[in-house]
Amino acid sequence: MHPTRLTVADIRAAGALLAEAYPHRAHEPERWDRPNDAHRWIVAAPDGSLAAYLALWRVQAMQYRMDLVVGPRERGHGLGTGLLDFLIASARAAGAASLQARPYSEESRALALLASREFRETMRMTGLELEDVSAVSLEPIARYEGQLAERGLRVTTLAEDLSVNSDGWRKLRDVNEASRPGWPDPDPPPDATSGEEQSVEQFRAQAHDFHMIPRRASWRWIMSGTSAIRRSRSGTPRV
Repeated sequence: MHPTRLTVADIRAAGALLAEAYPHRAHEPERWDRPNDAHRWIVAAPDGSLAAYLALWRVQAMQYRMDLVVGPRERGHGLGTGLLDFLIASARAAGAASLQARPYSEESRALALLASREFRETMRMTGLELEDVSAVSLEPIARYEGQLAERGLRVTTLAEDLSVNSDGWRKLRDVNEASRPGWPDPDPPPDATSGEEQSVEQFRAQAHDFHMIPRRASWRWIMSGTSAIRRSRSGTPRV
């Protein structure tokens, strides 16, 4: 079985395979038919079902990221090993300086496969889910909002601020760039440099799915971080 390019007809099945493996990414296939830099492939099983989905894309500079999802029925037969070698070769052919995979920590077989090709851990990410949003008390937040207001700061959604500030994306990009020194890079370059500065367009594309919360005071923008809320596959809000 060999990888072939993903077509529009394959998106539904490939998206289901990705969502089954990574539920927090179930929304991503909605954008696969739009112009982007990602290279995507599938592997068809002899019975016509989908055996695997794989992808390769450039994150920044020559730092690449990959997806490799093998269907449950096809695991344990060497397919994943061959497809990982295919992705590594494709990344090298593209001139990649690094290649990152993001398996779940409980996926011991995936981690062992990556280790067999000399991948090493660079960081861990934590996902949090809130089962009952209605039970959350907003009283502490209201107190902090009052304290911020006393300092001339207010909390707003990005959408609200962009409706009155045409230069909002540039200012948010600028404060994001200013916060990067010393912050762990999710795609660290192999030479330990800080990486290239993002353009406003690149930053906006990266932030497309996030409801970011900037804090604004008159002409100064102050941001200690960004927050995002998205519904998981089950409908549970995920932070």
